[in-house]
Amino acid sequence: MEQIKIGTYISERRKALGLRQADLGAKLSYSVQAISKMEKGQSSPAGALLPALCNALNITLEDLFARNEKPEKSKPVPPFDGLTFAHNVSF
Repeated sequence: MEQIKIGTYISERRKALGLRQADLGAKLSYSVQAISKMEKGQSSPAGALLPALCNALNITLEDLFARNEKPEKSKPVPPFDGLTFAHNVSF
């Protein structure tokens, strides 16, 4: 259920920016089919993809998860850093 809501939000943001699925796919190095599945809720974006996805849609991670209908122009989200992530979740 949550995948469908996030997928719908991604689709709405993409369309609001005048992007085609192919345009978003090119920005993320994803195929049109992968973007379509994501928007339909048939797959979820990989965690490492989230910063690039948010930057392509001009939103923050918070906007994405809250499905903010009126996001303000945001600062770029830094790219995923696996070492920092591992350090932050280590016990």
